Amino acid sequence: MIRKTAALLTLLLLLCGGFLFAGENKKPVLQHGEDQGSEPTVLFNGKSYLKINTAELFYLLRKGTSEELSRSFVVRGIVKKNPELEQEGRFALLRVNMVCCSADAMAMGVMVNSPDSDHLSDGEWVRVFGRIEPLPTDRKLKEPPTLDKIPYTMIFEKAVLLADAVEKVPQPEAPYMFELPDDTEYHY
Repeated sequence: MIRKTAALLTLLLLLCGGFLFAGENKKPVLQHGEDQGSEPTVLFNGKSYLKINTAELFYLLRKGTSEELSRSFVVRGIVKKNPELEQEGRFALLRVNMVCCSADAMAMGVMVNSPDSDHLSDGEWVRVFGRIEPLPTDRKLKEPPTLDKIPYTMIFEKAVLLADAVEKVPQPEAPYMFELPDDTEYHY
């Protein structure tokens, strides 16, 4: 029993440690068709988009400069709809961030303005190409959409991602993000 417990604790420490520190020395792998610059970007319809995940975009929106926010972004996540957002031609784009275990899981995301979002289903994975537009600072969602079994959701309400395009994509192998962003790396 003690051996099994010790082995399980060792395995958990290795796994959690790997997730917490995986980004330190890891450079993004650029796929076919992407720029070969210093930042992870994707060319789409002749335009360059910075790859960023929903948590990083959330924190960039909170603290970013106008120059940083004037860029075009590509972000991947889960479509969550509700009547309030649909009335405005929007949906929430969410992704689960987990630092250690499901008890600390939090869905983080942004609102997306996409006039042709009727063809998207709630819970579907997409990647959105677009740019940020600030909203009035007194904007508050009455009932933010949530993900099943995730205790807390944070949606940035002071800006919207104006979609140039929305593509349906398969759920990634690792659907969760495992660390909060720092100021220097972007993990799509």
